[in-house]
Amino acid sequence: MTNKKINLKPLIVTVLMLLIAMAAHAVNPKTQYTITIKNLAERQAHIRYTFMPKSDTLSMAPGANQLPDRWATFISNVKLQDSNNQEYAIQDLDNATWLMRAPHNQTLTLSYTVNLTHEDYTWSSGLDGVAFNTDWGIFATTRALLIVNGNQHTNITVTCQLPKDWKLTTTWQRTPHTNNQYHVSNTEELTQSMLFMGYQEEIIIEKDHLKLIFALGGESVIAKKDFYANMASGVLEYYENLMGGLPKLPSATFAVFINTANATDGEVIGNNISILIEQEGDAMSEVIANFIFAHEFFHLWNGKTFLPVDETMEWFKEGFTNYYTLKALYQIGYLNQDSFTGALNNLFYNKYHHDEGLGTIAMVQGDQKHDHWGLIYGGGLFAGIAQDINIRLNSHNTHSLDDLMRDLYTNHAGADKAYTMQDLKNKLESLNGSDLTTFFQDYIYGTKTIPIADYLTQAGFDAQIEGDQLIKQPQENASGLQQAIIQGIFGLQE
Repeated sequence: MTNKKINLKPLIVTVLMLLIAMAAHAVNPKTQYTITIKNLAERQAHIRYTFMPKSDTLSMAPGANQLPDRWATFISNVKLQDSNNQEYAIQDLDNATWLMRAPHNQTLTLSYTVNLTHEDYTWSSGLDGVAFNTDWGIFATTRALLIVNGNQHTNITVTCQLPKDWKLTTTWQRTPHTNNQYHVSNTEELTQSMLFMGYQEEIIIEKDHLKLIFALGGESVIAKKDFYANMASGVLEYYENLMGGLPKLPSATFAVFINTANATDGEVIGNNISILIEQEGDAMSEVIANFIFAHEFFHLWNGKTFLPVDETMEWFKEGFTNYYTLKALYQIGYLNQDSFTGALNNLFYNKYHHDEGLGTIAMVQGDQKHDHWGLIYGGGLFAGIAQDINIRLNSHNTHSLDDLMRDLYTNHAGADKAYTMQDLKNKLESLNGSDLTTFFQDYIYGTKTIPIADYLTQAGFDAQIEGDQLIKQPQENASGLQQAIIQGIFGLQE
């Protein structure tokens, strides 16, 4: 009998690969969430969170600071178990933080209930960035829903179990061949998301790698479905033409949630915009709602594609974004000359003039932007208008602030190329053809009031300050150059 030699090498390699895969799974097991909504009337979300502990603490994202227990105010029925249903104690440490009395070397499952009663409390910044119930479904930010174990988890799976005929609007990527399972890259994306679960209507606008999802709720909002689709497409085209391209971002899916409410408001978290529109609001309420969307949309370029090295340039990021928001809405027909100039006065100059920080706080103090909206957002806008007018006058309208925005888009895209204050000053001086040291010392680093009426007068407006009102209209005898500059201020692109 002849002995036949058996080659065991392929078998050994296969076994080793299986062992490596099993070890990798043991080291990096899946992190999974299941969000269950049973019905609208219950006003509850039931959460199951399965994870391999990376620390002995559980926590929720920042927010709800006016409440002693922050987001934990709405959490109940908390239970921690292992895969054998062995329960472990959890100690409440306050401030939406808990201590787990459990081993770190095994997979755990945390189950709890979120009581969706947030609208029963007062929120200084509004419910648009929290959670609320409507007749057509439930809106929630994930920071108000999800407990996490540290911020190092990746490749997270979220399954949503919703009532029949409900749908979920989210920026998360749906797992192939599933209807209700989603992939989330990391803890940051997980906790900086918004969800709408219910009977909302969706609009999806896609261009190349960019995807924009609108979730519309409420009869009056849904009735304007085409209005919002056309506005989004128009603003996108205006911004793309201005910059010379689409946002340069790793994640290209963004969601806009628009719902009817008792008052108009807006909030941005991550790649999500939440807008509440007063159901029977006046014309200014609609202008504000449109402005919120167009403003935050521009941040995909100014604020996300190119960004400053620190908060000292919030006046530029927010103020110049305000300026281009007005330009875009005017050019696509969602503002007319009266509403454009009315917004400059009523929405910006009035808040700038009455801001308590005017004269005492410099615009470089960007950490003050939420307490001094008029100074940072309004003052930054007027700094942008002043520079746009100067550049156009000095170059005989052959250059403008548009050149600065394209420069930043082309040369400063990405966090590793973040621009500095000196970068802004150098680029503006190059476009102006003059030194801007005094301008920066007086109005950016200093606390002097920007004489916006003087700048507008040079551009061809009849402009003056009467009390707390900025009165302006184009001069009847404006020169050809001034007329061209006025059209540029209103956003006409060459």
